[in-house]
Amino acid sequence: MVSLQLLHSELTWRQRMWGFVLCFCIGTALSIWSSMYVHAILSHHPHRFAVPYTFGNLCSLFSTSFLVGPSSQIQSMFEKKRRFATLTYLITLCATLFVALNGGNALVVLSLIVVQACALIWYGASYVPFAQDILTKCLASCCDCLITI
Repeated sequence: MVSLQLLHSELTWRQRMWGFVLCFCIGTALSIWSSMYVHAILSHHPHRFAVPYTFGNLCSLFSTSFLVGPSSQIQSMFEKKRRFATLTYLITLCATLFVALNGGNALVVLSLIVVQACALIWYGASYVPFAQDILTKCLASCCDCLITI
């Protein structure tokens, strides 16, 4: 970690921006590519989706460390308000890959992807003032609508 932080501090602002853009674009490209294989989850080849999807998410997540530095990013990810979302996201990211590579059940893979997406949304919302409160209220009103139906 020290060597990564040292490398970050030696990069110019321009190099850090290029690193961010490049990593983010690779992550986005892998995620888009994985969407072409969503059908593979149901046809007993979930690894075709899970591998590019997982590495795309990791590249996108890692890209921001070019902006703030790896130590700062990890500290920020594990602040009290983000810890649960971070752990849920990372665990489901690994579990999705593990289950998919070991011929797991399609329903389990899909469930892990849904939980992973929810954790990522909650994690991202933690950086926007009042976004988690808004999400909570929206979810509560959706649940109220479902209960009254």
